This record gives sequence, C-alpha cells and structure tokens, in this order.
Amino acid sequence: MSEVLTQKATDPAIRTESVGKRYGQHWAVRDVTLEIHPGELVGLVGPSGSGKTTLLNLLAALETPDTGSVVVNGHELRRHTRGLSKFRRLDIGIVFQLHNLIPRLTAQQNIEIAMFGTHHGREARRARARELLGKLDLLGRADAIPPVMSGGERQRVAIARALANEPPVILADEPTGSLDTRSADVIMDTFDDLVANGGTVLAVSHDPRLIERTHRRLTLVDGALTDGG
Repeated sequence: MSEVLTQKATDPAIRTESVGKRYGQHWAVRDVTLEIHPGELVGLVGPSGSGKTTLLNLLAALETPDTGSVVVNGHELRRHTRGLSKFRRLDIGIVFQLHNLIPRLTAQQNIEIAMFGTHHGREARRARARELLGKLDLLGRADAIPPVMSGGERQRVAIARALANEPPVILADEPTGSLDTRSADVIMDTFDDLVANGGTVLAVSHDPRLIERTHRRLTLVDGALTDGG
C-alpha cells in the first residue's frame, strides 16, 4: 500500500519533492517541488502541453513518477504499490476534463457507484447522491443519462461524483472549461465551500473566471514550475 505518514494539522495536503515523469526521452514533468495546504484553492496554469495533466495524474496516483516523492493527505505514493484504489476512492476526488461518466448509468447512479466498497449502504448512497445533486442544482436530472445531458450538466455530475466520499483533496482538470456562466458559477461556488471548510482543491485551468478565484497560482512551463511552488 501507499505508506501512511503521521499527518499533522499544519502539514501540507499535497507535497512533492523533485518529482519527474519521463516518456521515452521527453520529460513531461521535471524536478517539481511544491506544497499545497488545507484550505487552499490553487490554480495550475501554463501552456498546452506543459505537463499540467501529467502532474495531476501523478498526484492522483494514476501514474508513477520516475524521480522524486509525492505525499497526498499523509500518503506517500510509491511505485508498484497496492491499495491505491482505496486511496483514490477515499482520500482524493478526481474531476476529469472529459467527465469519464458511465454513459448507460443515470446521473444519480454515476454518483452512487463512487461509494461502492465504502461503509455506505444502499440507502445512504442514494441519500448522499441526492444531496449532491441538489447542491449542484441537478435534482431534476437525477434520472438522465450522460448522452442526453449538456456539457455543463455532465461536468456537475462529475464534480458530485468526486465529492461523494467527502475526500479532503480534489484534483480537477479543466473543471469549468467551455461551460456556460451558470454551470461554472455552481462549480466555483462548490470549490469555495470546500476550501472554506478545510478542504484542498488543485485545478488545472485556462479559465480566467476560475483562476481569478484561486488563492494562488502555480505556473508550469515545459514540465517545470516557473513560479508559485
């Protein structure tokens, strides 16, 4: 499993030390050292192809670094480990740029499935899903499947799914990109509520509406942090 370190209230929610990721001879992420603390909404910005999504995937344990260390919510993520599915289910919430919803499941079912394998029983999963649908202004779409939903609705379902198990850390890849103002505002307000209650959000974004509401920005160019770490 990932090694669990003793986590103090003052410790960063996310910490990397000299992290690098290489594909062949190309370093997508190079020597990245950063700290993000509970209660922070941080934007990760930079040109397309600069390594932002790769860095997010390293923090989510979807990829393994070739150099350096990654600690998220007290878990030191190590190469070739077991137990990372549980880490991704309970310690972090991931919002993918393309939603990654299951097309044949309803909005409510897409949220409920994130809680399978937890202590939540069927009724608790249903209640939590409906609570989140209400919070994200989607109760009227609970029985809709993703192919008949708008892009903004699908993204809000993806946010709800990421929040289902109340993870302390949210990692989001372009969560408001190409969304209408109403949908973007609902998502940004949700992020504001999370960090106000001690959660941590790291969002890859080109959207100035979101970036303006972050507490600080990390800039990645050619795989390396140029400021904000």
